[in-house]
Amino acid sequence: MDRAKKITKNTIWVLTARGIDILSNLILMAIIARYLGVEGFGVFSVLMAIVWAISPFLILGLPRILARDIAQNKNKINELIGRAITLIGLAAIPFLVIIPLFVFMFKITPGNTVIILIITLLLIITAITRTLSSILVAFEKMHYEAIVSLLLALTSLFFIGVVVCIDLGFIFIFVGLLISNISSLVGYIFISYRHFALIPKFGIEKDTLAYLVKESTPMLTYQLLMQAHLYSGVFLLKLLSSNLDVGLFHAPYRIINRLQIIPLTAVVGMYPHLSQLAISDKDRLRSTVLTVLKLTLFASLPLTIFIFIFADKITWLIFGEAFSRSTIALQIQILGLTLLFLLSIFESLFVILKRQHQLIVVVGSGLFLSLILNIILAPRYGYVGASLITLISGIVMFIVSVHMLSDFFEGYSLIKVMYRPILAASVTTFVLYVIPAFHNMVLASVGLLIIFILMLFILNAFSHKEILFMKAVGQKLRWNNITNSNI
Repeated sequence: MDRAKKITKNTIWVLTARGIDILSNLILMAIIARYLGVEGFGVFSVLMAIVWAISPFLILGLPRILARDIAQNKNKINELIGRAITLIGLAAIPFLVIIPLFVFMFKITPGNTVIILIITLLLIITAITRTLSSILVAFEKMHYEAIVSLLLALTSLFFIGVVVCIDLGFIFIFVGLLISNISSLVGYIFISYRHFALIPKFGIEKDTLAYLVKESTPMLTYQLLMQAHLYSGVFLLKLLSSNLDVGLFHAPYRIINRLQIIPLTAVVGMYPHLSQLAISDKDRLRSTVLTVLKLTLFASLPLTIFIFIFADKITWLIFGEAFSRSTIALQIQILGLTLLFLLSIFESLFVILKRQHQLIVVVGSGLFLSLILNIILAPRYGYVGASLITLISGIVMFIVSVHMLSDFFEGYSLIKVMYRPILAASVTTFVLYVIPAFHNMVLASVGLLIIFILMLFILNAFSHKEILFMKAVGQKLRWNNITNSNI
């Protein structure tokens, strides 16, 4: 199988897996939010944030490091995976010490403390599953990722559905999530052993552990800062405002967070290839990344327009009438979606270039600004102020990323890459607002795509090389469909 065909196939499978994740998570959010109400969902968000804010201590930034290294030397799979899981076990010790500090800081009740312990166990399982998922990325076997994603989605929806239908109560929501994640772990273990002959070499081996710690420490620091940035709004609203504000802010924020899976899909399918190009051909790496950035713009801008225009209907559809005030929060936060998509691409690029330490500066700038502005604005403007701060901090992180990657993109203008899609999106938004027929969601979605694509061609947003690439991909997909139908 040639390289282009393999990348296309992998990307389709990852897109399938991530599509399952997005859809199942949106349904789960809708069920949980409607079951708990606004304030209850606020408490749910705070409890999840307490554990996930310090989750990098367990995940350690290992998955991308492992995917990169195993892709470059597949013979090291047993050693790297075994030592990585050993490292997770060692990291769990200080992690369990940190949790009580958060319980004390936020005055968590005994009942909710039990829930935090359940979430902690869920997180340990997640850390191991993400470590095992790096094998699928490295070996470019993304169809197994789709299988496990489907398993997780079905079990999650089943157990949460049972909790809600029988009305088992708040704590059993977390129990249901835990059980479904255990099923996901079992799936990864089975696939890793059966199809990749994985027999992890557990134990403390100084050189390998030292290497993993050295490589992952910048990612650990970055992810700690990123989690702090992601949840700074939740924590400060909890401390300075109310659970009601937390719920109104974090409900739309979870939509944005799930949508960030989309750009990661584009990178994951190409990650092994990009990692190899980083060693063998920097020019091809640069041109490939620029193409991915442009395609990311093509995907994110129509999505931003659609969600912004129909934010009220989307909020009602997912969360219910009780969350109607979250509409303005969703509209503000969605304006930063394109920047978040591009930041996800930049994050992977920093790792591929082995410059992950620079990510600390990127997210540190956003976190610092977010903390300062939230302390000033959260008490007065609540969830609306927190949403605006999220947008501003995203803009700052994007600017810092572009500056730090300027040497990599030397000779290429990112503004030149971006301005045509942004202009096309602006014209499309204007047309949708002006013509009353497009106030219908179905008509608007069709009209949006037609007008946006038409504007891209009018503005010559596609290069000749990109048009040929898309035609080649289309031909390969048609050939795959013909082949599959004949089997």
